[in-house]
Amino acid sequence: MTTILFVCTGNSCRSPMAEGILKNLLRKKYDFKIMSAGTAALEGLSASPHAVEALKKRGIDISGHISRSISEDMIQKSYLVIVMAEEHKKSIIKKYPDAAHKVHLLKEYDENGADSGSMDVADPVTQPEHAYDTCINEMQNSLSNLAIRLIKGEI
Repeated sequence: MTTILFVCTGNSCRSPMAEGILKNLLRKKYDFKIMSAGTAALEGLSASPHAVEALKKRGIDISGHISRSISEDMIQKSYLVIVMAEEHKKSIIKKYPDAAHKVHLLKEYDENGADSGSMDVADPVTQPEHAYDTCINEMQNSLSNLAIRLIKGEI
């Protein structure tokens, strides 16, 4: 089974939303394990209520999400480590230099990713609910392209 790991800072907004969206896109029809973690996550917390609600409106349930910190074991077992921001990429590569080849920014999978002026996915934490919808919209094309490429075996 191929493991895809999404990483953000607290593992309460961006990475669990990306995990939920990709799981929904792949719908368990393919042999992928999709996980998420944070570079500075507090263990055992639920996803942000706004993140849960924003995905619920799209028919995706992440209400059972429990936050966790990234670990060496997760990195080693992952085929791809997809991060939300350059700071996450640098942090992971500094701590796990042998994994550098598998660490990628999510927007690298969006042919228009750089058009926004930043390759980082904006963090909606502490923002109103509409910021979570904006974040999902910002991630959607990258996640769709990633799913297609995984299904086709192009990655």
